[in-house]
Amino acid sequence: MIPAWPAERLGEALEALARKSGLPVKDGNVPRPPATLALHAGLQGQWIEATAAWLGLEVEPMEISYPDLERNLRAGPALMKLSDGSFAAVLVNGRLLSPDLSMKHLKPGILATQLAHGVEAPLTARV
Repeated sequence: MIPAWPAERLGEALEALARKSGLPVKDGNVPRPPATLALHAGLQGQWIEATAAWLGLEVEPMEISYPDLERNLRAGPALMKLSDGSFAAVLVNGRLLSPDLSMKHLKPGILATQLAHGVEAPLTARV
C-alpha cells in the first residue's frame, strides 16, 4: 500500500517533505488548504506554489512522459498526485514519506503503476 497524504493535509506534506529533505523552511503554522481544494484539481498546483512560497521554498511543476515514469520516481523531493486525488511524498532515491512521518521503501514500479492508473483505466476497457 502506498502511504498517501490526503489533499486536506497538503500543506503538512509539503513542509514535512522539505524538512526531511534537509531544505530550510519557515517556522510557523503551515497554511491549511480549503476543504474544497480536493474538488478543484486545477487550483491544487496554484495552492502548492503559494504555500511553498510561504515556507520559503521554490517549486516547479513537472511533467513526466509515460515511458519515463518509473525512472523519474527516484528524483525527489516531489509531491506526486495519485489517481484517487491523494498525494505521495517522494524523497530522494524513491523513498516515500508517510503521513505519520515514517519513511517507506517502495519499488518504483508499484508507485508508477498507481500513478499511471488514471491514464490507463479508460484505455483498459477498449483494449
